[in-house]
Amino acid sequence: MTIGEVAKRSGLPTSTLRFYEKEELLCRPRRVSGRRDYDEEVFSSLQLVRMALESGFTLSEARTLIHGFTSTSSPPDRWRILAAQKLKDIRTRMMQLRHAEKLLERATQCKCISLADCADLLLQREKAVPSAMKGNKARH
Repeated sequence: MTIGEVAKRSGLPTSTLRFYEKEELLCRPRRVSGRRDYDEEVFSSLQLVRMALESGFTLSEARTLIHGFTSTSSPPDRWRILAAQKLKDIRTRMMQLRHAEKLLERATQCKCISLADCADLLLQREKAVPSAMKGNKARH
C-alpha cells in the first residue's frame, strides 16, 4: 500500500512516516516504480513506535528497543531491560519536577524586593530544612 494509504489508516502525516523511516524506527519499505510499497505489518511497527514514545522513550531509545539488540535477545527481555531503566529515569525526573514545583509555589508567594534575594532565600530554605520537613515550610 502507498504512503498515503498508511497515513490515512494510521492517522499520521506522511511526513511523520518518512521521518520514522529516516530515524530507523520503521523499516524502509520496498519500492515499486520509485514509490514506497508498505506491507500490513507497518501498522504493528507503528504501534510499537507509538507505545515507546508514549512511554517516554526518546527516538534513540525507541530505536534501541526496536533494533538495538542481538538476535538472541527476546523482545520481552528487551522490553523489560529498557522499561526498567526508563522507569528509573522517569521516577528521578518526577522527583526533580516535584522539587521544581515546590520552589515555584514558594516563588509565587514571594515578597522579596529583588529577584536575587528571592532566589537566595528559596535556596537557603531548601538547604536548611531536612527533607522530611521540606513540604511543611512556611512561605516567605
